[in-house]
Amino acid sequence: MTDKNEFDNDYCQALIFAGAEVLAFKTFGSYQGDWIAKIKLNGEILWIHDYYGSCSGCDAFQSEVDIEWHQHEDGKTVWGIDGFKEDCEACQKMKTQYADFGKKYFEDTVSYEKLLENVGKNIEWDYEAQEMVDWVKNNK
Repeated sequence: MTDKNEFDNDYCQALIFAGAEVLAFKTFGSYQGDWIAKIKLNGEILWIHDYYGSCSGCDAFQSEVDIEWHQHEDGKTVWGIDGFKEDCEACQKMKTQYADFGKKYFEDTVSYEKLLENVGKNIEWDYEAQEMVDWVKNNK
């Protein structure tokens, strides 16, 4: 299944704040690459496949969500939703931004079969394609 640290990903957190139960999530690549999520939404199991980048010019999250530093009452300075607190106004603002961003992915879900077809398309030249295929199969 998914490593705990994979759930710390901003895309994964956006899906969660948007209302999905994330069953599995993984990124493939380094500074840029693919991400895949298996979610449960309204009782249905769905898959999402998209891409991430390393800067606001090539990464949708970085270009659309305005992450800010803020300080909690205990004096701890946090970035975005790190250390998220329900009673923190700045955290709630960030939660809304994450949720709004995550909701748009619910329109682009695919079936398990379609996802498997999509991630395997470039298996001849994409060295991570086999890893994605294997991960999807292992998380069916």
